[in-house]
Amino acid sequence: MRALLLLAGLLSSLQGGERLYWCPIHDPASAVDFYGNATGGGRARFGEPAELQVQNAGREGWQFEFSANHGLWTSGGLVNAFGRAIEDRASVRPQALWHPLIRAEFQPRLLALRVEVRGASSPAGRSDLELRLELKGYTAAGEQENLQAFTVPRAQLLKGPFPRRFEFPADDVTDPFGLLVLLLDRAVAGDTLELGRIEAQVALPDQTPARRGMLLGLGALLANWDEASGLVQDRGSFPLGVYENVTATAKLAKLIALGMHEGLIEAGAGRAAVSRIAAALLDTVPRGPQPANRLWPHFTRSQGRERHPGSEWASGDTAYAALDLVLALQLTGDPRLPDALTFLREIRWDVLFDRGFYRHGYLPDGQPIPHRWEGFGVETLGINFAALAGGGPDARLLPPPTDDGSGFNLHAGYPLPPEGVDRDGHDWRRLRLEEAQRQVGWYADPAHANRFLAARGLFGLSAAETPDGQGYLAYGIGGRLDPARDGGRRVVTPHYAGLVAGLVPDAAATLLENLETTGILTPLNHADVLAVDPDSGKETVNWLKGSWNLSLFTEGWLFSQPANRQAARQALAAIPEFAGAWNRLFPPRQAAAAGEATGPVPQ
Repeated sequence: MRALLLLAGLLSSLQGGERLYWCPIHDPASAVDFYGNATGGGRARFGEPAELQVQNAGREGWQFEFSANHGLWTSGGLVNAFGRAIEDRASVRPQALWHPLIRAEFQPRLLALRVEVRGASSPAGRSDLELRLELKGYTAAGEQENLQAFTVPRAQLLKGPFPRRFEFPADDVTDPFGLLVLLLDRAVAGDTLELGRIEAQVALPDQTPARRGMLLGLGALLANWDEASGLVQDRGSFPLGVYENVTATAKLAKLIALGMHEGLIEAGAGRAAVSRIAAALLDTVPRGPQPANRLWPHFTRSQGRERHPGSEWASGDTAYAALDLVLALQLTGDPRLPDALTFLREIRWDVLFDRGFYRHGYLPDGQPIPHRWEGFGVETLGINFAALAGGGPDARLLPPPTDDGSGFNLHAGYPLPPEGVDRDGHDWRRLRLEEAQRQVGWYADPAHANRFLAARGLFGLSAAETPDGQGYLAYGIGGRLDPARDGGRRVVTPHYAGLVAGLVPDAAATLLENLETTGILTPLNHADVLAVDPDSGKETVNWLKGSWNLSLFTEGWLFSQPANRQAARQALAAIPEFAGAWNRLFPPRQAAAAGEATGPVPQ
């Protein structure tokens, strides 16, 4: 199929009841390593190293230069997988790009592909040189097969001025595909190509901002779920079974249950998915360290059968996962609910209890971790709640603020975002609202101003990877122990806006719209963090699809709707152990006096 030149910008727009997105697949400006692309999936070089050299030619393009051809001609370029590791051989359906758990009426569809060429030369090359863009699928045996190819012939490719964009209509593609291969074909020594962005145009049925937030999160998170094992991979670019996130797995079960309540997920398929996750957590994931205790590890490998060697036996992550799993099972009427409650009761909470607080768990070698959950926030609240529900001692938490001011620690749902007045008189909704308002105005404050972020309505400091992908930081506005961390007045973590969407809905919707319009949040893309230089405005995006922050983003948008929060409250109130524990932490009389609808009362 021949290419059409297109000069339109990178925007999302509305057309005929659909929202149109240009979704980056290859982003040459990304600072993250070569092996991950902008969809969060895998990326690899195609071609013989002795013939083709590839280097980053600056923020705008990658340079491909053929130094030899060991035959009449050669070829080379890039292989990109859609949202998963190349090794997984995963496919997407062009007319319904998300996991089939999401109802058909909410599915995005592929419309077109676009390639930006920033330069090309062929001083003594072949007349049949061409740029090829190939969609590849997989046979039943797992072998690659070419489904459709789009080409730019030599004369059109080399004709300036550059940069040029070539668009290929793809709305007639029907077979599932997993790879997008770009190559300079029939090349010889001396041929060069400078590649800019590769993008896909996708249409999504238009929804309210809250619905779009839920769907964009669910679509990305479900791509990281291994249905066969029931476990969620920690990130999209890791192959299946290498690094699985136990806490994100349990939270996905809760999000599926809430998605069913919201009408986004078909009930029968949703119940089956929650059951599969419950079986993985309750029957496969190891517990330890034996014989001292029966905690889950934070991370597993090998389809959940082994604790990942670097993972601790985590008291906090076990508590949060168990709370989310119990809520999911209650919401869906799953018969494994008694097993999940038994799991909570079998944990040796008394052994973890240390002078009024719970320890973090055990090191990989089984030795106790000396640190304790003490600081104000949902992390300490979550483990205290789980322990009470499991029959453990009654622990305390220190008064506000949180230790580091990282946004998730006031707003994440373990298993509900706290809204009432607790037994110590702390008004969680007021504290959360005040913190959210401060975060929304963070980059307009002269003390840490960033005019570019403020003008776009971007905000949010919470734990995430660094923009260059070289570490993980608890970004935040500062707290009891740590100063503010905003990356030098430049960082935004998008999942935070989801977490506070129920508190500051207009600000959250503005951020969502801006990141959709600029191609950062789309049906194929999600950013763990972005950074905008406060002086130059230069933007760097880390396209990581990390399952934990995806789950927080999605949870926040789902809980932004009062009906979903009420359904979750009623589900917890129907479990006597959970109602009793919640009422102890948030006495109903105190909550009623403050005029708050806060959750469980029946026991």
